Amino acid sequence: MWEEIQLSGCYFIFTIVQGILMTVWFWMTASRYAQLLKEAEMLKSKIEKTKQIIRTMRGQLELNISNMDLIDVPRNMELCDELQNASVHLQTLLTRFRTMEKDVLKLADYPVEKNDKI
Repeated sequence: MWEEIQLSGCYFIFTIVQGILMTVWFWMTASRYAQLLKEAEMLKSKIEKTKQIIRTMRGQLELNISNMDLIDVPRNMELCDELQNASVHLQTLLTRFRTMEKDVLKLADYPVEKNDKI
């Protein structure tokens, strides 16, 4: 009789500890998921701004070329350099965004293959 009471008490304590651990795990996962979503929104904003900068610089360069403003070669070269730097920055942001998307999918227990295109 006493052993049965001890076993049921141990089971009760085990159940409480398990519930606490599952709750902590849930809140940690939800917190990380929310953080990743916030970072993803920030990255999307940066990507859009960088795309707009690239469009503006490309437009300025095309305008200079179409107006045969080849006399301003240093400015055209500067625009080309800025355009290339912005393109590299955009590629970096896109890579970070894709990595973040994979992290979000892993948190959601979605199987991510190496060849998956997100």
